[in-house]
Amino acid sequence: MNSVLERIVQTQKVTDGSTTLPLRHPDFPQLAVAVDMPEGAFLQRLVNDVKPKISLEIGCAYGVSTLYICESLSRVSSGTRHIVIDPFQSSQWRGIGRKNVEDAGFGALVDFREDCRSISLSSTAGTHSTRYSSNSSSSTSFFALAASSRSTMPIVVR
Repeated sequence: MNSVLERIVQTQKVTDGSTTLPLRHPDFPQLAVAVDMPEGAFLQRLVNDVKPKISLEIGCAYGVSTLYICESLSRVSSGTRHIVIDPFQSSQWRGIGRKNVEDAGFGALVDFREDCRSISLSSTAGTHSTRYSSNSSSSTSFFALAASSRSTMPIVVR
């Protein structure tokens, strides 16, 4: 397990570099905002099985699920991209999810978006919107994760 993820899991705390916070929702402290270890292991198995070229995560918060996913994606193959859309990353979540991803060494793997108006996914290039393409002739697997404080729902498209 990556040392950043291991620290978060063990301490149940995150930091923005100056303030340490509990791994809870800032406005609703009774709500957890991160996947637990069994859910993280499930996400990693799913990534390992699907071996996506592109993955999409909607909602990042403190970046715990992102760290689990990126840990597996980094072992899948080169050229893999993980797109993270979180319009509240800089405000409500204080940039902590992005910081955790950078600190863990996964910054080059992740494309963070707070404004998702220009996202489109494709296996071929040729439009003016943001595209992720595969140079191989085989089909591209796509893995998406929609997360909320109560559930994590993986979506796999082959």
